[in-house]
Amino acid sequence: MKMNLLNFVMVFIVLTAQSCLDKDDCHRVIKIVNNSNESIWIAESGIQHIGLNCQQIPGLIPEGGSYDLEIRVCWEDRINRTYQGAVVFYFLDESFKDNFPDCDSIRFNQSVIEKRQYTVEDLNELNWVVTYP
Repeated sequence: MKMNLLNFVMVFIVLTAQSCLDKDDCHRVIKIVNNSNESIWIAESGIQHIGLNCQQIPGLIPEGGSYDLEIRVCWEDRINRTYQGAVVFYFLDESFKDNFPDCDSIRFNQSVIEKRQYTVEDLNELNWVVTYP
């Protein structure tokens, strides 16, 4: 009896793990493309950033350049669970490099050129590529 239960549990774990690996709706990268004629910085956060820090994307994205914002988990899970439905990108000018603001003050920072908010559905429509401007 115990062996049958153990076998059942093992089969269940294997099937569950395999179904997670085969998920077609798991994106680990959002590509940020800078089509402007100026270098930009990017910061990202959730729509409710209480207790969360804005994450600065490392390095300046040069004009005509791009950056793959990669995470270990699925962006769908982070957006829908941790970020409460949407990821927010702050596009900042070059002066931002010397003064990284916290989430509560970033929207008032003079370096913020634009703020955009994306749901999973929005990103699916964009094929997970966010283009600035």
